[in-house]
Amino acid sequence: MENKYVSFEVYRPVKSPTEKGEYMGKTPNLEQARRAADAVGGALYGITSDGHKVLLL
Repeated sequence: MENKYVSFEVYRPVKSPTEKGEYMGKTPNLEQARRAADAVGGALYGITSDGHKVLLL
């Protein structure tokens, strides 16, 4: 999966369904991003080479 994405972004959890969540950071390392998302209970997005965001967690 890591080869499919050039980087990963982590967002804090949302307070309502209409929110996106607060941006926490970006990393090229999947495991680091996964641990950060798990620690805050937030969302993890994979960023493709053409700039699309794909929700992973």
